Amino acid sequence: MFHDEALAHAFLSTVSYYRLRAYTYPFQDNTNPDHPFIKPVSFEKIILPNNDFKDQVIGLMGTCPLVHEKEMGFPADWKEEPLWK
Repeated sequence: MFHDEALAHAFLSTVSYYRLRAYTYPFQDNTNPDHPFIKPVSFEKIILPNNDFKDQVIGLMGTCPLVHEKEMGFPADWKEEPLWK
């Protein structure tokens, strides 16, 4: 699953299948010959595993008294959308 089709297209147009496999390795059960994914994971999480922008936004939204989610245009259930999981 991927959330940003343009990012996926740009990445996949420059990376071979064999190189992509190295990115998926930590998210799979590599003792199983079928290499199933251990848990649901997004394409962005595979190619940008150390990106903590999502966690920073969630933390800021929860701790900064100046943040008004509704006034910023966030829907009431924004944290339940796949992008923020």
